[in-house]
Amino acid sequence: MSNIDNALHSQVLDTNGDTQTEDVQEGNDALAVGPPSNPLGHEVTLLSAVMLNVGVMLGAGIYSVPGVVLNSVGSIGLLFVFWVLAPLFALCGLMVYSEYASMFPKRSGGEVVYLEQAYPRPRFFVPVTFAVTSVLLSCVLSVRIE
Repeated sequence: MSNIDNALHSQVLDTNGDTQTEDVQEGNDALAVGPPSNPLGHEVTLLSAVMLNVGVMLGAGIYSVPGVVLNSVGSIGLLFVFWVLAPLFALCGLMVYSEYASMFPKRSGGEVVYLEQAYPRPRFFVPVTFAVTSVLLSCVLSVRIE
């Protein structure tokens, strides 16, 4: 028997104590070390993961909201100004979250967790105020966009 055959077969004892040859090809495939292969040819790379997240964040709103905004402002030039300013505001929010994450590296969560850590007294005042404000504004904004 060659080395390959030895790797594919092993000697085992059955319940009667007799030696039997068992085919362990399936077990060897499960433990095989090598590059993973996908039969569909799909793989998740850093670029595809980033693009997937960008697509989820933008969603269909990027196609439906411009018409509503254009009707509200009445000018294509002003619409483009808003489309340039909006990412700048988002960048400001990114900087704030980055600062909070560096201030509280052992805490993970959203705004409420960060505010709870930043303003501990009076207890739960700032997080509850933030939560109530978020709920009230989200109702107003959802009605406004429709």
